[in-house]
Amino acid sequence: MNVIFFTHPTNHHQTGRASIEESNRRAAKSKNEDGKPIRLQSKILAISEDPFNPGAVYVAESAGSVRKVALETGETLALYRGPTAPLTSVAFSPDGKLLFAGCWDKTVWSWDVQSRQQRQKYEGHADFVKTVTSVRVNGRDVLVSGGADSKLIVFDIKSGEKLHVFKDHLRGIQDIRIDPVSIQEGSSKVEIFSAGSDREIRQFSIALDTAKAGNALIAHDTSVYKLFFDEDGDLWTASADKFAKCLTRDSGWKPNLALEHPDFVRDVVVYDQGGWVVTACRDEEIRVWNKATGQLFHTYSGHFEEVTGLALIGSTVVSVSIDATIRQWSVRPADVQEAKEEMQNKKPQEEQPKQESMLTEEEERELAELMGEDDSTIARSLTTSSMADKSREEPGAAEARPKLVNRLHESRSPYVRGHMHNPVAWQLWDSQSIALAKKYNQLIFVSIGYSACHWCHVMEKESFMSSEVANILNESFIPIKVDREERPDIDDVYMNYVQATTGSGGWPLNVFLTPDLEPVFGGTYWPGPQSSSPTQFGPDGPIGFVDILEKLRDVWQTQQARCLDSAKEITRQLREFAEEGTHAQPEGKGAEDLEVELLEEAFQHFASRYDPVHGGFGRAPKFPTAANLSFLLRLGMYPSTVSDIVGQDECARATTMAVTTLLKIARGGIRDHIGNGFARYSVTPEWLLPHFEKMLYDQAQLLEAYVDAFRVTHEPELLGAVYDIVSYLTSSRIQAPSGGFHSSEDADSLPTPNDTEKREGAFYVWTMKEFKQVLGTRDAGVCARHWGVLSDGNIAPENDPHDELIDQNVLSIQVTPSKLAKEFGLSDEEVIKTIKSGKQKLREYREKTRGLPDLDDKIIVAWNGLAIGALAKASVLLDEIDQAKAQQCRDSAQRAVGFIQQNLFEPSTGRLWRIYRDGSRGDTPGFADDYAYLTSGLIALYEATFDDSHLQFAEQLQKHLNENFLAPGPEPNTAAGYYTTSSTPIQGVPGPLLRLKGGTDSATPSVNGVIARNLMRLSALLEDDKYKTLARQTCNTFSVEMLQHPFLFVNLLDAIVGLEMGIRNITGVVAGQAASGKDAVIRRTRAEAGLAASTSTATMAVVDARGESWIKGRNVLYRDLKAGTPPKDFLLVCEAGSCKTMDL
Repeated sequence: MNVIFFTHPTNHHQTGRASIEESNRRAAKSKNEDGKPIRLQSKILAISEDPFNPGAVYVAESAGSVRKVALETGETLALYRGPTAPLTSVAFSPDGKLLFAGCWDKTVWSWDVQSRQQRQKYEGHADFVKTVTSVRVNGRDVLVSGGADSKLIVFDIKSGEKLHVFKDHLRGIQDIRIDPVSIQEGSSKVEIFSAGSDREIRQFSIALDTAKAGNALIAHDTSVYKLFFDEDGDLWTASADKFAKCLTRDSGWKPNLALEHPDFVRDVVVYDQGGWVVTACRDEEIRVWNKATGQLFHTYSGHFEEVTGLALIGSTVVSVSIDATIRQWSVRPADVQEAKEEMQNKKPQEEQPKQESMLTEEEERELAELMGEDDSTIARSLTTSSMADKSREEPGAAEARPKLVNRLHESRSPYVRGHMHNPVAWQLWDSQSIALAKKYNQLIFVSIGYSACHWCHVMEKESFMSSEVANILNESFIPIKVDREERPDIDDVYMNYVQATTGSGGWPLNVFLTPDLEPVFGGTYWPGPQSSSPTQFGPDGPIGFVDILEKLRDVWQTQQARCLDSAKEITRQLREFAEEGTHAQPEGKGAEDLEVELLEEAFQHFASRYDPVHGGFGRAPKFPTAANLSFLLRLGMYPSTVSDIVGQDECARATTMAVTTLLKIARGGIRDHIGNGFARYSVTPEWLLPHFEKMLYDQAQLLEAYVDAFRVTHEPELLGAVYDIVSYLTSSRIQAPSGGFHSSEDADSLPTPNDTEKREGAFYVWTMKEFKQVLGTRDAGVCARHWGVLSDGNIAPENDPHDELIDQNVLSIQVTPSKLAKEFGLSDEEVIKTIKSGKQKLREYREKTRGLPDLDDKIIVAWNGLAIGALAKASVLLDEIDQAKAQQCRDSAQRAVGFIQQNLFEPSTGRLWRIYRDGSRGDTPGFADDYAYLTSGLIALYEATFDDSHLQFAEQLQKHLNENFLAPGPEPNTAAGYYTTSSTPIQGVPGPLLRLKGGTDSATPSVNGVIARNLMRLSALLEDDKYKTLARQTCNTFSVEMLQHPFLFVNLLDAIVGLEMGIRNITGVVAGQAASGKDAVIRRTRAEAGLAASTSTATMAVVDARGESWIKGRNVLYRDLKAGTPPKDFLLVCEAGSCKTMDL
């Protein structure tokens, strides 16, 4: 069963190019027939050869079955059922009569091979069983299993008795192999080798009545996934350190050959007759190496997801993968040579020009088909499945439609209203517009964007201001404009469609829909008739928006029945994905099985993509993605138990990666060094050239990350960034006088108030001439060196395709004040004074002479919740440094809460409204992110102020979430996470096609991740286990995907740590009479919580025992608290089901 992760790629067509290219590659590769693929329905996690039939294999499926498959025909010969959780490994008894499978449910299942009847289950593990094997010892058959609990258990197969239990590994066991040299008829003991996530390989001598563990073998830097003995008795290993190695027996298991790979090595087998070593890598490839020389000879390519296992059957290697296919590769030397020559002789694909355009290769290919002459080609491009080739009567012609008029003046959205003077007769997303489409039988064209989106403005200028485009849209379509920030539910569904069908995504998002709102065709930016850069699109010219409109118009008129069939089929598939997109396990089989070890796997992912020179992860464009930075910082903030599991060195490195990245960002051009705040992302790897839009949600998440980073390191530059973001958030431009926070500032602006043409970044860039004009010669020299300003500009030509930034400079810190002092013969104090003075002068000049970027002054509840939480967290830090600034943070956060309560909250129903603008609220009820982010912010504000009203409001919002957004679980009275939309539809407005669940973190935090963390904190603060149960079930909803891609779920991982380690709730009890007593109690409470307060392993409360309060009545532990005689303050520390008091 597959899953679509509903993640937003980024803010415009080029954002997340690496992930877009990856999606394109995978979609194309999935169609290949290399390796004679046998396609199954479930992800395959392990493979074993059939001990009696070389023409068959047994595979372990994530659906919980073992399947016997014929290699020649692909036929399923037998199916072994029973488990409801995924199976990780397959093995047979020594006589081949019993089949074993390790399972996530912590047991080993067994079946009679012939009858397929279940036999006994073998129990003893406290976590997943990851590997199983069997062997005969002194005439007795034993089963050996290894688990994520780090246990190796030896069972008597017949009785099920545990003969031996070892726990020598520090972390989970990944694989077990029997040393073939030790297996002799009637031998009294055998040697077993195990591979662990702790990078150790261990050897065990096993007899029936005795067993001995040997010393650890260290051959790799991190997890060892698989082991394999060759015919010489040497041991081959596959590791996450990207190496496969040969450990030779004669040398005492020292490595004598290392095969380097580009990614984790998942499995290794050796075909001695051909002299080959064959490896499976996480990059989906099967590599064939010369065993004697270690040289790579050939690469087999076919799988389009990670390969999970290999089996050597005669002269064939059989591979299995998460892509649910079984593939076969001949390793006969002649066949490998032939495959290599065939690959080398393939005519190279003509290299396409490097795509500076906004179209992915998949879009180009799909549109190339769309533009063809043949109607059958057109039809094929509009469907995802084959259609019967028979003509059907098209629907009757619709009656003539009256002329449309632009209705966008009715909207409150600044983005939507910005298009109300377009010649396009834009309609709103409402019942009136959909009724028009149905009545007159026309396709709907939906264009989705947001105010700060640069490429949305480009498409408006090129297409939506064009009379040619307007004429087609107004006559042949119902054009609708949507603000994605106002209606994320609509955006999510159609973004999912476009990503699934083209492999790309971003904004503007443009989709053609049937009158029933089912998608027909979509994409992102398409160049219009007024495009200024047609040469970007290749020698044959661009595929233009007008071409697309004309072809879709013609297809709808001539192939309407096929369009409708296609749209319904696509919608059916999307609905199935939405319904089956999570693999919830029954109660008790999910979140408790999600191990803390997943933290290390997520860490390894980020470590493998880390840029040690510039910070950040992967190639340009680079996004801060604060959720990931916060995850890395939390690894060093958890209790020591976590670092014992993940590794102290790993946790230290995680902190270094996060802090280095945050410092590079703070020094880079992505930061507005003159006016505060951070841009959305950087086009260049060194964080120099941003796309200049500033988003409220980015400021809030970065503020939290900088606060945590400073707490860990006490690095002054990080504190400077904290002050910077606080200043930006509390400025009059971002925080409205009423208290709410505005959404974003545009990337584009007028270079001067007299200009009529906006330019991206015009407000933020500088020339050397301006520096000298504003600052004077000496100060300009100092400031120019400090911020990297050059006479001919600091933007490379390849990053300025439109020549808009010639001689311009983006400011970034290049030289420190101490170095400048030496260069200019000044004191450090003089340099710092010059830079501060220069910053103020440049700011005044900028605001006086340049047009301000447009402000999207919508107040969105969700993003306000993020800002409230970040300011609350900053106030706790600043209490120790600058109490006036701390109070400013608290006041700002509390004003925002008051604004929301007064204007966007219905106390009688507990319902939120999402948007406020221009003096009144909008008509869109809150989505799950509004409740989740605001609840999180309120909990943080409670821990900053210990004002019960914030916690009470938070619980009220959580209750509304539970009543209106919670998905039912697989068993009665269980839950399966939270939908993004309420079960109550919006009156008078068409809802989304699908109700989706968000589990992954991206530009904004995972909604279900934030909810799970909120539930954990509420459970501890209110001593209410039902919230903890809901948190566990929410994590369980995404368990299968988290185990495969833990790095996508960093907020859910934090909740899992809280579930596994428990939460320590520190309550300061005020009972004494001293006037300063409460302040002292708060300080002591925070000190006791320490760094863990930023994680799901610690919460803080303060209770006044001298009177009544809401929290005293709500939390059963507080109800009987009294001042005592004599009255004195104390701490109440509760963890692991018990509480103790501590004197101050």
